Amino acid sequence: GLSSSAALENCIAFGLNALFGFQLEKWEMVKISMMAEHNFAGVECGIMDQFAGMFGREGHALLLDCRDLTFEAVPVESIDYTWILVDTKVKHSLAASAYNQRKAECNHGVEILRKFYPEVQALRDATEQMLEQHRREFPPTVFQRCLYVVRENKRVQSAADALRKGRMDRFGQLLYETHEGLQHRFGVSCPELDFLVNSAKKHVAVAGSRMMGGGFGGCTLNAVKIDGAEDFKAFISEAYHKKFGIAPGIYPVQIAGGTSTAD
Repeated sequence: GLSSSAALENCIAFGLNALFGFQLEKWEMVKISMMAEHNFAGVECGIMDQFAGMFGREGHALLLDCRDLTFEAVPVESIDYTWILVDTKVKHSLAASAYNQRKAECNHGVEILRKFYPEVQALRDATEQMLEQHRREFPPTVFQRCLYVVRENKRVQSAADALRKGRMDRFGQLLYETHEGLQHRFGVSCPELDFLVNSAKKHVAVAGSRMMGGGFGGCTLNAVKIDGAEDFKAFISEAYHKKFGIAPGIYPVQIAGGTSTAD
């Protein structure tokens, strides 16, 4: 539900399906929504945003395998933490073109690896060892993009394991590590987002923080202890206003169900 374009696509597809009785399955509507992003918005996105919006389950994170489209609903059962979005109020026009560029860079990396490892069909098949072994074959930027993706795939598995064990401290650390990768290796952050994440690290109630969405603006997601949430809101608002001269948006959020008709 955090991706506004995917949410709009999903609700239109779902509503038309209900209104006209097309009897489309959810996965069909997800794929239609993704194609709208490709062909109308011009963003060569994957299926994650549309999937998450359509199949969201209250109180659960979704672990999606984008190759075979299987998924696991992982309970998020932390009674001590709440989720807070902090909006930079920054909207850069770079996100769409940069997304397509990052995809092209990752595809280039796969082409290089396939010269040595024919079994590599996507970066999910690669390892850090493969990348390091052939680092000299890569343009430096392409290497960094691929390294981020390979590490992030491992972090996603670790994050799901942390949630299964109720380890919000570990999950929060992984949020920080992801943002660092998005900032320094994937190159899709911006000064405002970095400031918010770095500021969150200074607050004792925050377990973890990272940018959300396509980057270059938008929001950070913060896992915050409930008893420190109000203090965090005041702290981050004051720090951001002092740095950039504008007040950030503060949005407490919860993990809700996916696209549906009103009761």
